[in-house]
Amino acid sequence: MLVTKFRRRAMYLTCTLSLLCVYISWTIASERAVHGKNTGHPNEAAGIAVIFFIFAYAPAYNIGCKLFCSALIFTSTDACSQITP
Repeated sequence: MLVTKFRRRAMYLTCTLSLLCVYISWTIASERAVHGKNTGHPNEAAGIAVIFFIFAYAPAYNIGCKLFCSALIFTSTDACSQITP
């Protein structure tokens, strides 16, 4: 498991920073796609980028949140339920 190889804080920081990058990029791509649609010149590249960032969200989230939670299942199921909703 990755949890035993990497420190918890490093995984959470990596998760947080990657989610920040995904959310910012997703928002910008969505805005560009909508702006292109409203002006009558559809921006297909922005639409493809939105789809990419929707799928890029899952690995970014799993770096810190799901990997750590799955490691806690072996030690304490109560701790895992306190971390994830």
